[in-house]
Amino acid sequence: IKYLKCISCSDKITIDKFLYFHIAMAIFIVVILLHVHYIFTAFRKSKSPKYLNSEIWETEIRAFSSNVNISTNDRLTLYIYIEKSDSFFKVARHSPNPSFNNSGRRVYKSGLIDDAFNNGRDGKYLTVENNPQLNLKAYLKEVSDQSGIKKSVVKKFRMKSRALYARQVCKRNGDPIGVLLMETINEDFKHIKYDSDKNLNDNRVDDIFSRECNRLSFYLDTFEEPKLLFEFEEGLINA
Repeated sequence: IKYLKCISCSDKITIDKFLYFHIAMAIFIVVILLHVHYIFTAFRKSKSPKYLNSEIWETEIRAFSSNVNISTNDRLTLYIYIEKSDSFFKVARHSPNPSFNNSGRRVYKSGLIDDAFNNGRDGKYLTVENNPQLNLKAYLKEVSDQSGIKKSVVKKFRMKSRALYARQVCKRNGDPIGVLLMETINEDFKHIKYDSDKNLNDNRVDDIFSRECNRLSFYLDTFEEPKLLFEFEEGLINA
């Protein structure tokens, strides 16, 4: 009997050692995998650009805002076209109004932005007659009819714009690369003025965007699609 009890105790000790060994091995493997993941992530980031495309563009969008009389009713956004996904990525946005400076949707595939991109150097206007503060239902229908965006989606927009202007932006060699969009909750853009030229004609928005898009072209030459996609995947773009 004592012999049998001894065998039973021995088996128990062997089983315990077996379990402890495999638990220790599992923990060891997890630690190794975490270290490999960390090293791989660090390697990928080391291959990314020393400065982010988005940082340059964000700075230039803010410069545009300072050149123009942008009010708390206005917003500027830069979209870059990605051929791989046939869509527009929002890479920079600025508004003096924090509630309009939210991230919002990142990817667009149709509507005013697409129209402007395919319309050459001529800007595209979209104006909304109905005031969302007075008649939200009519506003949602009008915007939906003009843009092709569902009313349920328009209703979620934090900034319910009444005037929008979008224009194609290009690299210095003339290749189209994206769209610059200005929005306002005002009825129009008559309040917009260019600091260096206070006497713009009736087409002041066209004039302003023509100058600013030409200036932006110098910085858009830094664009590389793989780098932009990397920045999105890594969560490095907060526009």
